[in-house]
Amino acid sequence: MPHRGYIRELKPTLLLAAPITAGHLSQMILGITDTVMIGRVGVVPLAASALAHTLFHFLFMVGIGTLSSVSVLVSHAYGAGDRREAGEMLRRGMAISVVGGILLFLLLWSTFPFLGILRQPPEVLATAKPYLWLMGVSMPVVMSIICVRNYSEAQDAPWPAFWVGLAAVLLNIFLNWIFIFGHLGVPPMGLTGAGIATVISRIFNLVVLMYWLRHDRRFRHSWPRRWLERIPWPGLLYMIRLGLPVGLQLLAEVGAFSSTTLLMGLLGVVEMAAHQVAITCAATTFMVPLGISLAVGIRVGHVIGASQPQRARVVAFGAGGFTLGLAGLFTAFFILFNQLLARAFTPDPATIQMAASLLVVAGIFQFFDGTQVLAAGSLRGCKDVRVPTWIIIFAYWGIAIPSGMLLAFILELGAVGLWIGLAFGLLSAAVGLVSRFVWITGKMTEMIDDWIGIT
Repeated sequence: MPHRGYIRELKPTLLLAAPITAGHLSQMILGITDTVMIGRVGVVPLAASALAHTLFHFLFMVGIGTLSSVSVLVSHAYGAGDRREAGEMLRRGMAISVVGGILLFLLLWSTFPFLGILRQPPEVLATAKPYLWLMGVSMPVVMSIICVRNYSEAQDAPWPAFWVGLAAVLLNIFLNWIFIFGHLGVPPMGLTGAGIATVISRIFNLVVLMYWLRHDRRFRHSWPRRWLERIPWPGLLYMIRLGLPVGLQLLAEVGAFSSTTLLMGLLGVVEMAAHQVAITCAATTFMVPLGISLAVGIRVGHVIGASQPQRARVVAFGAGGFTLGLAGLFTAFFILFNQLLARAFTPDPATIQMAASLLVVAGIFQFFDGTQVLAAGSLRGCKDVRVPTWIIIFAYWGIAIPSGMLLAFILELGAVGLWIGLAFGLLSAAVGLVSRFVWITGKMTEMIDDWIGIT
């Protein structure tokens, strides 16, 4: 297809990606705002918050991955013109969200007697437990938000979730001001107050988003009519089997970066601080290819659902070219302004120098990171999740961590060696996932061509 075809497919992808990316960035801003507000209370609440978020998000990744099946199946139904089936996927997804959220909360709660194994200061553990309990209580709610958001975005309607999510972010900041510091007649509650604010804002997000979509004319043919009708077990299990490998992919990635953080701690305090600076910068720029990846996954699902797998390559490769162009800009920014970025986080000269070195490596792996996340999203749109899961696990745990440890501790490259290992892992994931996507779409095209030949 001529290059104009790639540009033509890129426009709707970017229009879909814009609010998705903005929504993810707003959540990052919320996290930064929460950290700043909690930090004003003291060091212990800040440390307790970091511990609680680490434990919560480790389990939450499983929920996010499992619910990715809602986006995939709704996008396929939407592409095939079957709006009623899209509504059925929402109903099943909500059942998974509520039951799965409760199970994850109970699993999180069951870890409370064993938190001492983490060897954190007693005052940090005591402060973290009430906050972690409140975060856990909100697990079914936040999973339901993701489910409804996936349903909306998969039908080319990302803006309702963005606007309601932004309102929830602003509400959370206001409630933090009330409950953390004690205003409007409410006693100051510190970190526990932040947990209460989170629960209320998440309930607000879910209720308002469902109300919006229920009364939005675009969803009148896909909104479920009978929520409490019996859900067939085979269909429910299929959704879980489709989504759970994605959860394992996310766990493999989060686990690898968490392990790198622990390995940095073996090198020293300066290395740990520099790593935090570099990973914060890299995570922020990562939100852009992540948003594009989610949009590409939805659009690939649309064209596959419409039995047009040849268009899937055009959609993915058009977005891939755009993502690589952005990666080039991010790379240049990290390399040219590495010292300036490091100074924005810390005044310590040793940490600045180390962080500046890591930002150069972070700049180089922007290309690999953007490519692998885009390819993973494209494969999810093809309902291909099992083989990509093994590719990702091997890339992080078979290449990234071992090569990083070799470079850091045996060849004595230190922190830079660990980050070069991450770059090797991301490169391996990118090569493996892109190759898999080309193969899958090629097989689909052959099957459709054979079917046309028979008919």
